[in-house]
Order: sequence, then structure tokens, then C-alpha cells
Amino acid sequence: MKISTADMYKISLPHRSPFKTSFGQMTSKDFILLVLHDQDGNCGYGECSAFTTPFYTEEFRDSAYLLLKDMLLPALLNQELTAPDQLAGLFAKIRGNHMAKAAIDSAFWDLFTKRQHQSLAEAIGGIKKQVTAGVSIGIQPSPSALVATVSAYVEAGYQRVKVKIKPGADYAYPKAVCDQFLRLELMADANSAYTLSDVATLQRHDALKLLMIEQPLAADDLVQHAKLQQELKTPLCLDESITGLAAAQTMIQLGSGQIINIKVSRVGDQTNPSPGTSSLIQ
Repeated sequence: MKISTADMYKISLPHRSPFKTSFGQMTSKDFILLVLHDQDGNCGYGECSAFTTPFYTEEFRDSAYLLLKDMLLPALLNQELTAPDQLAGLFAKIRGNHMAKAAIDSAFWDLFTKRQHQSLAEAIGGIKKQVTAGVSIGIQPSPSALVATVSAYVEAGYQRVKVKIKPGADYAYPKAVCDQFLRLELMADANSAYTLSDVATLQRHDALKLLMIEQPLAADDLVQHAKLQQELKTPLCLDESITGLAAAQTMIQLGSGQIINIKVSRVGDQTNPSPGTSSLIQ
């Protein structure tokens, strides 16, 4: 199979309501839609999830667009490829830039499975027919406003809820939800809003029996998270800190957390190192 042409589109998808986190407020989801075309007229779709500014990782949408246009796609076009695991070799000399690479990987997997007349789930070894749907909710003006927002999602059928927190908008907010929904699977996501000096604040959440607190400390940290996990009963989940298999191994060895949020766009692709990271956690 050869990729003959590629199209890229910068898209800004308006949110139904503003999404507020510890680092700011977003009113739209900005991304790059990538379309790969093969020599037989088939096409595959992928997404580059880089934001407009580099607040989540070092990448941002315009930098990813230029890298895709000037380096990654020229290295891909008209190469004879038989499987997605050959992509990594094409980009081996380009460090990092996982979100840009993940856009190509996702589009190639989509195209590859269409040519094989398979679903993506079948191709990567998936066995589940259903998964529990979850939703992430931004910081609300008050605990009561959060309860009202959660109620709407619960009525819509969502069974897992993750709420954003930050200093000054933490314990009372998930507590209000726990008081209202006794059996709801509830998580909190801090987006690196805390430091070790906030241990006492985070310990209060233990009483709520949350599924996890996600990324409370710095995005590039594993050592301080290990110290924090020793002080908490609530499992810590790492997101930004896990950039690949090596970081996941270090997390486990240090005891930096008990759960990993694996995002294809953050670790680079579905081929390398995502399956390795998944297997390690299992």
C-alpha cells in the first residue's frame, strides 16, 4: 500500500458550553483533521489533538501543522507499506512531537483496517462489545451548579464522571456530587494545580472514596507524585507525566500512582509505544 496524497484541515469545533480547568477556559476544541489517500482511492482519517497554545504539551496546532506538512508527510508519501508498525521507522530521526505523529498513525490505522475489511477494535485485539461511557466536566461556578451539571449527564446515561478541580474549587465540589449520587463512579482531575504543600487539602478527598485524583502535581514529575501517593488513600492517576513506556515503567517502580490515563495523541500512536504501555499496566 502507498499513501499517494494527504489533506489537512484546521478545525475549531465550538463547545456546547465553556470548559474551565485549573489552567484556563476553552470555548472550542481546536485540532487538525488529517486525511490519507491510497493509490486505490481509499482514505483514512486521523486527528492531531494539539491545542492552539502549548499549555498541555510542548506541541501546539500550528507547530504540528508545519511539521506534518514539511517533514512527516513528505517522509510518508509514496512509500510502500504493508502494516502500521512500519511508520515508526519513517519518523525515527524526528524526536518527540507525539501528537503530530499520532495523527498519521491514526489515519493510517483507519485506512489499513478499511482495506482489511476489519474494524479498528478487531485489528488491535479488542474483545469488548461495550464500554462504560464517561464524561469530563469543567470547573463550575459552585458545588450546586456542578451537581446540576452532573445530574444532566447521569440522566443521559453516563456512568463515570470526572470533574476538574483546583485550589479553592476542590473538596466541596466532588463532595456535593458524592452526597447526591451515592453509586456514581467519580474522579477528580487537577491538571497539575497542586504542590506537595497541599497534601492536607488533597487528603480530605480520601473520605469521598473517589476512583482517582488525576495529575495533581507538575506535568513532568514522577518523584513528587510518589511522595504524595504515600500520603493518600485515593489512587493517583498520571496523565501528562506519562509520555511513553519508559515513563510508565518509572511510575510503577517509584509508586508514583496506580492508574494511567493513556491517550494515543500523547504517547505518539497506537503501535509504539501504546500497546507496550497497555501490556505493562495489565
